Amino acid sequence: AEKLLENIKDNLEMIETNLDIAANHNRNLIEPSKRSSRRKNVYNGINEKTAKKFMKENLWAQVTTKKVLRKVIPTKVKKIIKKIIKI
Repeated sequence: AEKLLENIKDNLEMIETNLDIAANHNRNLIEPSKRSSRRKNVYNGINEKTAKKFMKENLWAQVTTKKVLRKVIPTKVKKIIKKIIKI
């Protein structure tokens, strides 16, 4: 992280602050966010599996017909369909 900061610091405007001021804008500096059971399940076994196996078993997105159609149908066609449905 320090090496990355060193490389980009000329493009940043940095100001000094203290923890109290920063904590007013970021409550996670005081206490961590509550983790849902879903998140806990996603990371279950992360240290016991290879990265590839872990991602395959835990980090997948459900592909639906609606999502696929939204990606492949041109915008003009989608607008025409919406107009037809409204009528």
